[in-house]
Amino acid sequence: MKYIIILRVVIKIKPILKPQNAFDATKEHEFEFSYPSIISKSKLIVYTNSNGKTVYEQTQTSSKKAYVLPAKTLSNGTYYSAKIYVYDASGKISEESNHIDFYCYSAPILSINITPNQVIAYASYLLQLSYLQREKELLNTYSILIKDNNANDKTLFDSGARYAMQGLDIMVTGLESGHSYTAYVYFDTVNGLHAEIEPVTFSVEYSSPYLSALLLGQNNKCEGTVSITFNIHSIIGETENGDAIYINGEKIDLRNDKVVFSEGVNLAGDYTIQIDCSDLNGCTTIMEMKNSNGDRVTVEYMEDTFSNIGVKKAYLELKAYHSGVCYDKLSNFIDPPSSSQMVHIWIRKFNNLYDLKLQ
Repeated sequence: MKYIIILRVVIKIKPILKPQNAFDATKEHEFEFSYPSIISKSKLIVYTNSNGKTVYEQTQTSSKKAYVLPAKTLSNGTYYSAKIYVYDASGKISEESNHIDFYCYSAPILSINITPNQVIAYASYLLQLSYLQREKELLNTYSILIKDNNANDKTLFDSGARYAMQGLDIMVTGLESGHSYTAYVYFDTVNGLHAEIEPVTFSVEYSSPYLSALLLGQNNKCEGTVSITFNIHSIIGETENGDAIYINGEKIDLRNDKVVFSEGVNLAGDYTIQIDCSDLNGCTTIMEMKNSNGDRVTVEYMEDTFSNIGVKKAYLELKAYHSGVCYDKLSNFIDPPSSSQMVHIWIRKFNNLYDLKLQ
C-alpha cells in the first residue's frame, strides 16, 4: 500500500525594527519597521536597558509599518531597548523582531546672536551659537546655512558639518547691503539627537566703502587706445596662533595674537598703513610684514618710563630687517591710553624712510 504524505510548514517572518536616533520623550515619536506582508496591527514593547523592566507594551491597529509612540510615554535621560510584533491580515502574530537600543533626551536649548528682523551694518558678521542640554548630552556636529532672499534663496554660505570641538563661532562674509537673508542652523549630538533653530531672517544695511587712487592714463595714439593703471593692490594677513577671534563682527581680538602679512607684500616700495585699536598692553606686537626675500618689518606698542621724562609713556617701535641689517624707528610719545580708548596708528614708508605716528 502506498501513502502520500503532505507536509505543511508554517514559517513565521520576523519584522525588522529600524535603528533609532536619540529623541525627546516629551514629543510623539515614530518607530519604523519593515515586513514583507500586509499587516493589520503591531505591538511595541519598550523596556529599560539597564534592568530589562518593561515600561511600555501596547498594540495599535494600523496597516502602516510604523508604530507611533505617544508623547510623554518614556522619560528623558534614560537608555531603552525595544522590540515589535506584527499581526497579519488573518490576525496571526509574527515572531518578535530584532532588539534596538536608544536614548531619550530633553530637547536642547539653542541660540544664535541674531534676532528676527535684525539689521546688520557690516559685510561680514561673526555668528555665535550656544548649545545647552539638560542631561549633558554632548554635541557632535553643527551646520549653518545662509540663503539670500533677494536672489531666489540662493545659498550665500554653507558651513557644512563642523565638529563642536572647533568652537561654535563662524564668520560669514559677503553680505550685501540692501539684501535680506535667512539663517538655518542645525545640531546633531553624539547619540543622534537632532535639533535646529527656528530659521532667522535678517537684513543688511551699510554705507558702501569707496576707494580713491592715483590714476595713471596713457594715450596709445598709434593703437587708438587709452591705458589706465592705478596704485592699489591687496595684501593678505593671517593670525599667527590659528583662527581669528572676532568681536561683534567689528574687531579682531589680537590681545594674545598678532597679524602677519606675507601674501602680496612689497616691502621695497612706498606705502601707508592705518590701524585703529584698543585695549593695548605694553610690549605688544601690533603687526608683522614679511616677503619671500627674507625682509621683515615689525611694529610693537610699548609702554615705558624714561629718565629724561620721568613718567610712563606709550609709543611705537618699528624694526625693519633687510639683508641682515635692522633699522629701528620710534614714534612720538603719548600718555598710556585706557583699555576702552581707541588708539590710531599710522605707518608710512616714503623714499625708503619710515615715519610712525601714535594718536
